[in-house]
Amino acid sequence: MIRWRHFINFSLRHYFIKETMRRNDFRFFPLAHQDLHLLSWFTPYVKVWAIVSLVELIAIVALCCRFIRRLTQKAAPSLLLMATLLMLFQPSTATAFFQLIYSERILTLLLIGYAVSYLAYQEKQQESTFLITLLLATLGIFFKDIAPIMFILPAIFILILGLAGRIKGKPSYRELTSNTFFKHYRLELWLTGVGVIFIGCFTILSLIPSLYEGDNAFREHEKIFEIGTRYIGLLVFISIRSWRIVQKQNQGNLLDALNFSALFYSIAVYAFTGFRDGSYLALPVQMIVVLDALYAWTIWVSPYLSKRMRENSVGLIGSTACTLLIGSDFFQKENFFSTVHDVSQQQVIWENTYNSTRRRLKNARSNGEEINLIFTDSWFTRKRHLDKLPFNRLVYLDPGKNTYIVQDGEGTGKAYTPQSGDFLINIDRENIDELVHDLDQYKKIYSAKKDSRAGTLYRRK
Repeated sequence: MIRWRHFINFSLRHYFIKETMRRNDFRFFPLAHQDLHLLSWFTPYVKVWAIVSLVELIAIVALCCRFIRRLTQKAAPSLLLMATLLMLFQPSTATAFFQLIYSERILTLLLIGYAVSYLAYQEKQQESTFLITLLLATLGIFFKDIAPIMFILPAIFILILGLAGRIKGKPSYRELTSNTFFKHYRLELWLTGVGVIFIGCFTILSLIPSLYEGDNAFREHEKIFEIGTRYIGLLVFISIRSWRIVQKQNQGNLLDALNFSALFYSIAVYAFTGFRDGSYLALPVQMIVVLDALYAWTIWVSPYLSKRMRENSVGLIGSTACTLLIGSDFFQKENFFSTVHDVSQQQVIWENTYNSTRRRLKNARSNGEEINLIFTDSWFTRKRHLDKLPFNRLVYLDPGKNTYIVQDGEGTGKAYTPQSGDFLINIDRENIDELVHDLDQYKKIYSAKKDSRAGTLYRRK
């Protein structure tokens, strides 16, 4: 039985901070995963964390609807149902929300909160919405190294469109004086300033040290730019809106700025590691795609149908269209259901490998053997479950330097030379052969799944 005292788990953990600041390459995300670290202060139960993750998803859906209603000043039929279907049943949501290790969840929540607050400030110019928008943007840009694209570029696009006379309520450059410029573009200028602060922090804390070390965050493997139906919809929506704005048929708005930011964000993801619109990395982009679909439904489709049929019928058509779009995902390599299956299978592999390793190490200890357990780069570290396994030494293999260091047990902190009989655990890495250069010196004694390199246990010959 869980009691309230079980939810008092507060303690300062230095390695939580060190985890996100230990890199010496171009990556810079000091707040990544800190939401989970804060949550761990209140409860160690992963099921509670999963409930919080569900609340985050519900909040994202609700804020998407609020953004569209505020932007369009209309209440379209079945808007909430459509938002739920489109946001939930996509592979990027399945990965980001079914695994608790990704910061894209909180990043997407901050982004839609920022968008709603930004829109509210554009309407009423209240000091509270100004400060909230600024706060959410400041938090958001430090959760991901490319997050400034989603939080700062919209302000720059609003500034450009406004000066060109293409934003309602914003004076063009011909109508400006120094006083009116700072008055009407106050938030945009402040957000741009936040971007400058980020660049300064990035340069001092990450770029200069990485140049000194000679490391590069851009992965050297072949990158792909893989898109599906939803991303094509994003490009079509951007094209239509851009044409109408250029032809002066419509004024630009915050959604247009978010769309262009999503486009640049996907390019940045591609530059770092390759872009797949079903990946968890694409979750902020997919949220913008949902906003586009809801906007198109509210402004273009729903009014046309409402003149010809009842509201219930219109809502049914909208829900059916969303279902068909979700169905089209099945023709892609990644879809919601296949991703959920893959994630669940991955977690089963991790659990089985950990439990099997525990049993084998216990048997070896009962036979009087000295147990030296080696691990390398992984989500599972000394502070994440490996310290619970029985061993005499827990040894970390640094794949970059190809060195062995004892992290726990006899000789902690000292260099280590692998010996015959040592165990090598690989719970979650498919590229174990790239991380362990002398893998041929080990014999595989356990594999959780035949066609997977993850979930394996080796013993040195």
